[in-house]
Amino acid sequence: MEHKLQRPIFIITLGFIIGIIGGLYFNIVPFIFLLMSVLVIVLKMTKIKNSNYILKIIYIFIKNNTLLLLLLSSFLSSLYIINYNNKYKSVYNYFSSKEITGTIISNNNETEYNDIYIIKLDEYKGINFLLRIEKSKNIILKYGDKIKVWGEYKVPEISRNYGGFNYREFLKTQKVYGIYEVNNVDIIKNNNLSKIAILSNKVKQKIIININNVLPKETKELFLGILIGYDDNLQEDIVESFKKSSLSHLLAVSGAHVTYIIIGLTYLLSKLKILKSTRNYTITLFLIFFMYITSFTPSVVRAVVMGIVSLMAFLFRRKYDLKSSMSLSILIILIDNPYKILDIGFLLSYFATIGIILFVCIPKKSNREKDNTLSIKILNYIEDLISITIFANIFVIPIILYYFNTISINFIVSNLVAGILIGPITILGFILIFVSFIHIKLAYIMAIPYNLLLVTLINTTQLVSEFPLSEIILPTPSVFSVLIYYILLFNILFYKILKNNYSNRYLFKKLIKFIKHFQSCVRENKKNIILSVIICILVTIVISMFIPYSLKIYFIDVGQGDSTLIITPSNKKILIDSGGQETGNFDVGKSTLVPYLLDRGINSIDYICISHFDSDHCKGFIYLLNHIRVKNIIFSKQPESSSNFEEILSIVENKKINAIIVKKGDNIAIEKDICLKILWPNENHFISENTLNNNSIVCKLCYKNFSLLFTGDIEEIAEKEIVQVYKRTNLLESDILKIAHHRF
Repeated sequence: MEHKLQRPIFIITLGFIIGIIGGLYFNIVPFIFLLMSVLVIVLKMTKIKNSNYILKIIYIFIKNNTLLLLLLSSFLSSLYIINYNNKYKSVYNYFSSKEITGTIISNNNETEYNDIYIIKLDEYKGINFLLRIEKSKNIILKYGDKIKVWGEYKVPEISRNYGGFNYREFLKTQKVYGIYEVNNVDIIKNNNLSKIAILSNKVKQKIIININNVLPKETKELFLGILIGYDDNLQEDIVESFKKSSLSHLLAVSGAHVTYIIIGLTYLLSKLKILKSTRNYTITLFLIFFMYITSFTPSVVRAVVMGIVSLMAFLFRRKYDLKSSMSLSILIILIDNPYKILDIGFLLSYFATIGIILFVCIPKKSNREKDNTLSIKILNYIEDLISITIFANIFVIPIILYYFNTISINFIVSNLVAGILIGPITILGFILIFVSFIHIKLAYIMAIPYNLLLVTLINTTQLVSEFPLSEIILPTPSVFSVLIYYILLFNILFYKILKNNYSNRYLFKKLIKFIKHFQSCVRENKKNIILSVIICILVTIVISMFIPYSLKIYFIDVGQGDSTLIITPSNKKILIDSGGQETGNFDVGKSTLVPYLLDRGINSIDYICISHFDSDHCKGFIYLLNHIRVKNIIFSKQPESSSNFEEILSIVENKKINAIIVKKGDNIAIEKDICLKILWPNENHFISENTLNNNSIVCKLCYKNFSLLFTGDIEEIAEKEIVQVYKRTNLLESDILKIAHHRF
């Protein structure tokens, strides 16, 4: 029996993804895929007479070329990503030109001290750099400017801590090969890009100007984020409340926007009595233009490609296939930039969409389907909205947990309210944009009631974000556990879909026979299987008891200041100091320290020790104490009060954390063979000069014959006094000395 290959684009895309993942981490992968392809060709020319069900199923995939197509696609994509990666390495290692020529392909992204642009180089095809220009140089560039630049190339930084943000890998997802520090610029030519690129950017800038004129400051950034994906100036508290409410996806342009555009243009053009073929071509061109306006974000490209395929299928009288069109959109994005597979927006967009598609594919039973009353229609709508929200979140929760370490139990409530509001906000928002181009005063009048929708959405998300369990912080799951989660999830759902929709097909019948045969084998050997599992667990426990665990010490890069993580042999965690900044908005606890701990699988600390209450040693603890369970906090009596001390003490009292106030001569027993010996301060004789620094806790971590001396921020005057106190002992002798950073 011949079994025709179905959905080849899906197989090609699946192979392309497998090849990219393999090529990212293993250079030998292309050879393996090629070898497996040759093996499949050999097997295809042989006949398998074995009655084993699973072999028959595999042989069917060999005969209809599914496996061969999958492996060849994987082979080509693994070569593609390796070549891509070698190109990046070549630029990192060898690029040193002090002079470049190229075209600006982004608008200015301002930071506190710099203007940031992306430049596409002329001399090196396909290579883009990030231009960094100091504001003091007063150099103003525009989108499309062809320029000559003098400066210095810098390789992007990799992560400075375990599991930390890798700026180099992030820039790869944006097709940027490095940073060019600008000394001087000459503008050679304006508008040196395609007409559609220049026009779309002008339209985008006009939209931003118009909306800034008609909406108040509190809501205009949210509007631009929702409608065109422009969230550069979005307020941090709004971003945080949307994140806690599991509504971050609303701040990016999604497939719903494209759907509304298609429906709206179809209705408008049909009223103008435009031919269907002309109508579909017009909508297609507008969708392409919309991709330019939204900077080709993955969610928009996905939705636009799927929309265009749907329109073309209608034009050419072909059956529209949802899975094939989504596969095509993935293929287009990854061919353009294979590193998009690491982009969080790409992953969230596609996994949420897969969840929704699978929800649609699973048959639903409802006693209300035949009833067409308004109340029943509303109930059906709410039921579907909740179900879609749950399915989408089931598919994205591991990704959110892996990247952000948070999950929210309130996502059903927030998405239900947002699901009702976002439709009118999006539809009326597009109308507002259109009106603003025609008559700005009319747009201003229209914006007054429309603004209420945005305010309602903001207030709702802020309210939901304050609910209990709105933000549950969890350790970063391993890649292996995420893979196991998705393998089990896809197997369960695909089995249910196949059983309901394809139960009469040959392949499925063979698969069912194999599953039943497997189940019968398990039943027959149930006692032996249970006994084997118990023995394996017991052996693992016994072996783990005899594995020697060592003391682990990690010095965390927190920028200014210090932070040291100690993990004892019995897995107790000690954190000495946290880093932090006195000024600015950067929160080292939120952005560096807590993510570092979660990436280490730590969501509880046994002891934190604050050497002194200068911001660069304790400020990060404020966020940590509010989000991570801490059992004990160690600090000394303070020679003077400070705002940091008062704030941390208030948190400690509210959370009922055990406070251990130490002085010279104290000894804190952590566990067998491990203790902290407190050598300073002397509360009977505080040093009056620079009191916070010079009365820092100086402690010695002792473990068997090993010791490490922590010195806080003591200065020369304190060092001399400590040496004088302990000159007749060996207490200052240590294997490692953590030098007070003010000494250098």
